[in-house]
Amino acid sequence: MGLLDTIGAAAQSALGNVKDGFEDNLNYVSGNIPKACLYVRDITGKNLGTEQNQAQSLIEAVREGWEVIKSLQDGGTGNLSANHYRKLEVQYNPSSLTLKTAAGKSVRPMGGDMGGANANQIVQVINPVATELSCEIIIDDMNVFDAFAADGVNVLTAGGISSMTQAIKKRNDGKSYSVQDAAEALLALVLTTETRQVIFAWSKMFFRGEVTNTNVRFTMFNKRGNPIRAVIELTIRQGDEFEADEALWEKAFDKAFGADPTEDMENESEEANWYEQILNIRL
Repeated sequence: MGLLDTIGAAAQSALGNVKDGFEDNLNYVSGNIPKACLYVRDITGKNLGTEQNQAQSLIEAVREGWEVIKSLQDGGTGNLSANHYRKLEVQYNPSSLTLKTAAGKSVRPMGGDMGGANANQIVQVINPVATELSCEIIIDDMNVFDAFAADGVNVLTAGGISSMTQAIKKRNDGKSYSVQDAAEALLALVLTTETRQVIFAWSKMFFRGEVTNTNVRFTMFNKRGNPIRAVIELTIRQGDEFEADEALWEKAFDKAFGADPTEDMENESEEANWYEQILNIRL
């Protein structure tokens, strides 16, 4: 890369940072806070009956998932219809996210019957490289007039009148306040290998992986006993099964810490000279 190319790349990067900063400030002033989204696999009309179909469908889910991420990173919409994904926008952004990576060897005790051959043995386990993202998603369908007894609601206020009007209209339409269907839909993600392939996206963060655990906790019910608020605990695992995952993490590592300067060196002697200059030692 020449000097002009380097200057051009630096200028482009600076302009990109200015644009991102302007958008962030505009969102802050306008109150337009980006919402976290969960992109789930759309298997409508797909035949997943045979193992061969399931294996091929899983490969497509992973490949198309990365296409969605690339489009979103470039400011696009993800081209969801063509890539067979659906977008689920959360009502409330998570208050926290947990990322956990595990790899390498570990030992664990394995108990057994007293006096048995397996008693008090230490077993060495090789853990595959995997990163897990965990978060809580809150879904809410609470209406004050529907949730509480009439004597506990002040219908003389604007909010009380609005709640009462909405509750009556919904009842006349044959509907009811409940988050049960939404909660069960998220629980159903783990039922098939393909629907477990999801993308968690929030602002400039994108995490593709497999849902390994969903836990629903209903925290509020209305007068008829319908759940109207729930907390969904979601765990998404990204392993080393697919090369695209590894390439993305390596790119992020190089961006944060710099690429390995010895990668393009042709022999061990050149590497030794480089380390000698940096560390000021004789190898």
